[in-house]
Amino acid sequence: MNMRTIEIGIVAVALILAISMIASAANPEASGNSDATGGTISNVDHGTATAQTQHWAGFYGDVGGSIRLGDVGSEMYKWSAEDVGGEVYASTASSITWANIRGESGANVDNNVSYLSGASDSATITFSGTNSADITVGNKTVTAGDASTTHTYVDGTAQTTSFEEAILYDETNIVWTAIISPNTDGFESGSTQHDYQMIVPENEEGGTAATTYYFFVELE
Repeated sequence: MNMRTIEIGIVAVALILAISMIASAANPEASGNSDATGGTISNVDHGTATAQTQHWAGFYGDVGGSIRLGDVGSEMYKWSAEDVGGEVYASTASSITWANIRGESGANVDNNVSYLSGASDSATITFSGTNSADITVGNKTVTAGDASTTHTYVDGTAQTTSFEEAILYDETNIVWTAIISPNTDGFESGSTQHDYQMIVPENEEGGTAATTYYFFVELE
């Protein structure tokens, strides 16, 4: 299958990144109160506090295109492709050696991305599963169990049936791979639907510059 670089869900992508950047610089949140009495020691737990991650950014959107029969420069027939399967790939590299693609582990990502190593939201912790089915990438097959995976949330709740994301590697570059879930309720509460959701590393600590990601799509 042919890979092609495309722009995906620009409005949606901009929205979720803006929310992440604003939230990561938010003020401390309220966490209850307690009376202090001289001569006493009180236990005050704060088990429900949350912090916005500074190590990950999210992308989501819809996928559409066409399936064609042809060669370079000419085509014999073309069909509209909506509600189809496939993958959305994201990488900091603008060119991927697809012939070298294979599964990668979260542990190896942490070993090579210093701000994730040892973090409570490391790649090892975040991508704690493995792909339950083969992933076809061009003429290559990533066998089930060879890639670390995670599932982004649906309606704000953890789940394991849609929006699977896998870590792939071309021996030089990490390729974050979202399995397309056509017309599926997304991370927001309510009935808003997306075709894909994915998270990618991005270090916001110390006000570092934004990371550019390049997208590729493969339809099936």
